[in-house]
Amino acid sequence: MDKGLVQLKNKILFFIILIFIVMSIFEIVSNISRYEKQKDDIKAAIIKQTKFIYSNKTLTTKNVFINKLKRVVTHKAVIDALKNNNKEKLYNTSIKELKALKEDFPLIEKIHFHTADTKLFLKVLNPQDRSHESQSKQQITTKTITTKTIQDGFAIDDTDKSIVYRIAMPILDRSNTVVGAIEIEVDIKGIVYTLQEFFKNTYYQNVHIGLLFKYDFKTKEKFSDILKLDKYKLISNNKELSALQNNLDGLKNDQFIDINDKKYFIFWGDQYLKNSDSNSIGTILYLFDISDIDSRLKSDIISSITKQLFIMIVLILLFLWLFNYTISQSKRYRVKIKNIVDNQNSIILVSNGDRVLEANKKFLDFFNLESIEEFLKTSNCICEQFVKSKGFLQAKYDGLNWIEFILSRPNIKHKVKMFDPQGKLHIFQVNAKEYEGSKEKEHIISFDDITDIEEMNQNLSELVTRKTQELQELNEHLEDKVNKNIEIIRQKDQQIFQQMKLSQMGEMISMIAHQWRQPLTAISASSTSLKIKAELGNITDQLVIDKSSSIIEYSQHLSRTIDDFRNFFKPDKDKNKTNFNIIVDSVINIVGVSLDNQKIDLIKELNDMQSFVSFESEIKQVLLNLIKNSEDILKDKPHGDRTIKIVTKYEDNTHILQVIDNAGGVKDSIKDKIFEPYFSTKDQKEGTGLGLYMSKIIIEDHCKGKLSMRNTQDGAIFEIKLFV
Repeated sequence: MDKGLVQLKNKILFFIILIFIVMSIFEIVSNISRYEKQKDDIKAAIIKQTKFIYSNKTLTTKNVFINKLKRVVTHKAVIDALKNNNKEKLYNTSIKELKALKEDFPLIEKIHFHTADTKLFLKVLNPQDRSHESQSKQQITTKTITTKTIQDGFAIDDTDKSIVYRIAMPILDRSNTVVGAIEIEVDIKGIVYTLQEFFKNTYYQNVHIGLLFKYDFKTKEKFSDILKLDKYKLISNNKELSALQNNLDGLKNDQFIDINDKKYFIFWGDQYLKNSDSNSIGTILYLFDISDIDSRLKSDIISSITKQLFIMIVLILLFLWLFNYTISQSKRYRVKIKNIVDNQNSIILVSNGDRVLEANKKFLDFFNLESIEEFLKTSNCICEQFVKSKGFLQAKYDGLNWIEFILSRPNIKHKVKMFDPQGKLHIFQVNAKEYEGSKEKEHIISFDDITDIEEMNQNLSELVTRKTQELQELNEHLEDKVNKNIEIIRQKDQQIFQQMKLSQMGEMISMIAHQWRQPLTAISASSTSLKIKAELGNITDQLVIDKSSSIIEYSQHLSRTIDDFRNFFKPDKDKNKTNFNIIVDSVINIVGVSLDNQKIDLIKELNDMQSFVSFESEIKQVLLNLIKNSEDILKDKPHGDRTIKIVTKYEDNTHILQVIDNAGGVKDSIKDKIFEPYFSTKDQKEGTGLGLYMSKIIIEDHCKGKLSMRNTQDGAIFEIKLFV
């Protein structure tokens, strides 16, 4: 493998490993950050949950006690027994409700009744010890009787220095006079047990709860101000919790600690155990085993690092495979390219302008060499073989070497002359292109041998000169022939047009006869009437005036008819501004009577009101021809089923006129021939075959429009389009 490729491979490997290290560091830092954040999230969730559970359970427990005790203290028999100092009656009356309370809360240790002077009157849970001599004053009881309100709070039991929960409720008669009080004392372990059972139904099930309270409960210091934990006593049934007091940092009320290879989160805070005077005497301490969560988080970090390592190994292996595969393919590709280049008919070489660097087999064959080294023994550059000749490439030209000159003039065909070893002169066309894949300035140059082509070009040039001279002589005579033929074609078209005019003139005379028949008949009738009246002597002045007026009116109608026909055939020398309404009305004035005589219904749907500039008279002749064609075919149809519809519209900057009939349409076999000259579907005596041919010439050549035909279900549509 080339030294350069090895260096490239090592650089890429180093880059991949460097990227992996950076990504791994980033991933580790990210995982550690995520680990710490998740620990903080766990801590926040635990603290939030403990606060909720504590406040919820303590409040619930207190409300249960209050509701149960209210049923006892409002009992009339209980009130009367206390007033009368009747312990027996008091016990019998209250024992049922209080036993039920004891069953609900097994850790109730004391239920005492006190008289209005705060003296102990009855120990309900110890009926065997109901001596009247045992008297005790509790601060909570005194406060309850004095304030007539329910009092509760935590206290330190004098006997075993443990924490208990006490609640006291005043007993009032109907006059709201205090007759005594009832006091309940609960072992704090009961509340701890209740809290711990409640946690079993939450996400953080593995929790241990303990109590932290002062040794010297009479100290005036507030609990939150005491920082050293050695001033407190920890009560717990859990070994880990009992053993960790000396390992805690008293400055932090929440912290993570390790015990016996396990991870714990310990928390105590503002869930203070307050006495009836609202002074804090202790707090609840929670120990959460988060070993599983911690292990999961650490496992994620290890998994992430392992994944990164695996990815790096896969990438390195993949890179090595791809690199080796690419090198292999590159070698094959270079061999293939060399074979292709060697099989070219052109000399192809790589040069820096002064020296041949690489060359194909054609180069060696031309100079009859075995290798490039053999060429370089006598010459450095192929330009040393160039033959000096005007118009051909040289080694130096205008201060540029031959390659620079080619590149500076890319649009010019560069040629060079060289002798082969046998002394034959060859002409080459040279092309050069900069080799972009090289670090140094190198170029790929091709020499295409065009010696045979140049000889052919020389012969062809002489032949072209000779043929050009002959062609010039021929053109001088051809122009006269073309002009003569054009004149013959023009005369022929004029004859065809004149034939169509004559044909239409015959039809016009027929239509004039139709137009004049009725007025002439009316004039003859009026004249005959006057003659008869005169012979009979019954003529009057008024009759003469009336008949004369009729004759004058009919004569004027005949004159207008002559004017209409004369204007219709007036030739258009120039285009004029018109519209389809004018053209249609003019044609209908001429052909209308003929259609009426043939019992043909004429329907007009004129929707194009816009004007245009064209040869108005010629368009009229085309329209007349189309209507007459439809009329000729409709003559053979039964009366009542003969219709010609004229439709005009304006769409997409195009004026459109359609002549639609129900004469059965044009046969498919002749559709493509109807616009040819001298083609007619009529009898030879009736049709010349020039009408549609000349109509197409008028519309498409004179008016620059389009005339077309298509069949419908009932007949045919001839459509004129004039483009704006």
